[in-house]
Amino acid sequence: MTTISNTDEYNSLSIMCGSISPLKINYILMNNQVKNLKELTIELQELKQEHNSLKVSYEKDITENKLAKDQLQVQMKNLDAVFESSPVAMFVIDNTTNIVMTNLAFTVMCGGSESDILQHRPGNALRCIHSHSDPRGCGYAEACKYCNVRNGVEGLIANGGSLHGAELELELTRNGEPGKYWMNIGVEPFIMNGQGHWCIAMDDVTERKKAEEKISKFNTELEQRVADRTNELAAANKELEAFSYSVSHDLRAPLRHISGYVELLTTKFHDILPEKGKHYLDSIAGSSHEMGTLIDNLLQFSRTGRAEMRKSANDMNDIVNAVIKSITAEQAECAISWKVDKLPIVQCDSALLKQVWINLLGNAVKYSRSRANIKIDIGAKEENNEYIFSVRDNGVGFEMQYAHKLFGVFQRLHPAGEFEGTGIGLANVRQIISRHGGRTWAEAELNKGATFYFSLIK
Repeated sequence: MTTISNTDEYNSLSIMCGSISPLKINYILMNNQVKNLKELTIELQELKQEHNSLKVSYEKDITENKLAKDQLQVQMKNLDAVFESSPVAMFVIDNTTNIVMTNLAFTVMCGGSESDILQHRPGNALRCIHSHSDPRGCGYAEACKYCNVRNGVEGLIANGGSLHGAELELELTRNGEPGKYWMNIGVEPFIMNGQGHWCIAMDDVTERKKAEEKISKFNTELEQRVADRTNELAAANKELEAFSYSVSHDLRAPLRHISGYVELLTTKFHDILPEKGKHYLDSIAGSSHEMGTLIDNLLQFSRTGRAEMRKSANDMNDIVNAVIKSITAEQAECAISWKVDKLPIVQCDSALLKQVWINLLGNAVKYSRSRANIKIDIGAKEENNEYIFSVRDNGVGFEMQYAHKLFGVFQRLHPAGEFEGTGIGLANVRQIISRHGGRTWAEAELNKGATFYFSLIK
C-alpha cells in the first residue's frame, strides 16, 4: 500500500505521464495537516487530446470493506479458538469424507496425533475395527456397508443436510482391545475456501449407555422376579383356598359328630349321669362350640386377605354411626357415652372398613364393660398425606411392653375367661388397613384405658 502524506507528493504523482497503477491513500493532507480520514483506492490515468493532455483521477472508498474484513478476521480467530478449546470432540471433513481439521478433544479421543487424523476418514481416525482389519481402510470392509457413520455422513453429503443428536453404536479399538462404544453426534454443513465441508461434533456417551444397559437389565430381572413372586403368590393362594375348603368341610365334620354325640348323651342318659359327668359333657360342648367359632374366624381372616377391594368415596361418619347403632342395640344393658368428631370422606372399601370399626368399637365396649359409665371417643386428624383415625376408651387398658402382640393372630393380652373372643379381630383390622396402604398401632396404660389408631391415605 502506498501512503500519500502531503499535497506535493500527490501532485507529483498526478503529473506523471502514462498510466499509473492504483494507489491506496490512508492519509490526505488538508490545510497542511495530516488526518486519518478514509482509505481510498485511487487510479490516475492521462487522457491525450489533439493539443492538450488531461489527467483524470478515479477514487473508490473502501473503508467499510476494510473494516468488515478486519472484523471477519477477528471472528475467524475467535471461532478457531472455540473450535480448538471445545471439550466436545470436533472435526471437519471435505466432500471426499477426509478429515481436514480437528480439535484437541477429537485427537485425544482417537488416541493418536493430529498427523494420524488429517486426510484420513473418520473410521481410520477412530480406529474402527473394521477399517483396521481392511488394508484399504475406512469404507471398504464388508461391515462398512452397514456402518452408521459412513452411511449417515455420505447421506448428509448427498443432500447437504444437517444432523443433531444422533446416537451411534461403533466397534472401536481402544488400548489395543476391541469393544463397543456409543457416540452422540451432530453434523452441520458449511462453506470453507469456496468448497462444501461438514463440521462433526462427537460426544462419547459409552459410560452412560453402559449404565442404562445395567439399569435395563436390572429392571428386566426385577420384572422377572416380580412375575415369579406373583406366580408363587397365586400358587400360595390356591393352596390357601384348598386349606380353607378343608377347614370348612373336613374339620367341621368331626366337630358336628362331637356335638351330636354330646347332645345324645345329654338327652338319653341325663337322668343316670352323675353331676361330674354332666359337667364333663358341658365342657366338651363348650369347647366344641369354641372350636367352631375359631374356625369361622380363621376362615373370615383368610377371606379378608383375598377379597377383592372395591374402593369408592365413603363418608366415615355414616359407617361409624351404623356400627354404633348396631352395638348399642346389642349392648342395651351398658351405659355407653359416644363422642364422635367430624370424620372425613375417604377412598376405601366400605364393607372392609365397616369390619374395622366393628372390631375396634366392639373391643372398646368389651374392655370397658367393667366401668359404670363407658366413654368412647372417636376422632380423626390430617397429617401429611394421610388421615389418622382414633378410638379411645376408659377400659382396662394394657401394658405397653406387650403392644407388639396386639395385632397378631390368636394373640390375647387378657385371659379368655375374663373377656370373650378368639384373638382374630385385631389381626383382621391390621390386614384390612394394610391392604388400604395404611398403618395400625395402639397406646394404653393399665387400668386407664387404651387408644387404637389407624391411618388411611388421602
